[in-house]
Amino acid sequence: MRPFVKVDYKDGQKWVLDEVRWDELFGLFDDWQREMQENGGRTPVAWEENSPFHGFSTVEPWIGFGNVSNFYDKDIKSEKSIYKYYQELIKIRKNHKAISEGKYKKVESIYQTYAFERIFENEEILIMLNFIGENTDLEVDGSIIEKYKDGEILINNYDDFDFREMKQYQAVVIKK
Repeated sequence: MRPFVKVDYKDGQKWVLDEVRWDELFGLFDDWQREMQENGGRTPVAWEENSPFHGFSTVEPWIGFGNVSNFYDKDIKSEKSIYKYYQELIKIRKNHKAISEGKYKKVESIYQTYAFERIFENEEILIMLNFIGENTDLEVDGSIIEKYKDGEILINNYDDFDFREMKQYQAVVIKK
């Protein structure tokens, strides 16, 4: 078999590591595929729980499903499904021009959280996101809290919301 050069990129530069034979390349690919399956990245969509290959295909996919915890056919029936959450996000975008056409205004917040406003004509919307795996205070300016404290919550991935403490991975959209 013809060898080829295995390269790696470090600090934006190409570094030649060594020559690798094609059969070694396929071994590297198998390792990558196994790693992707174990951490759930780049696996096929599991459409149906009780069908061969989870309804993704009639033949075995080239990459396995990994550890599947939710299936589309079950998820769509739940009121708290990801599918319905995304439908709601799309509806908000269509019904509120501030989201799709509004001016973006960043709101200062603490590390690993993100808050910003979208403003269009007389419509003002605040989007707050907590990327931390623990409850946290966004520490946004008091004027923002005052402005939106009586606003309408358009979507929230939890049942409640408090400006003083956002829950882990919470995402909230509030219209003034």
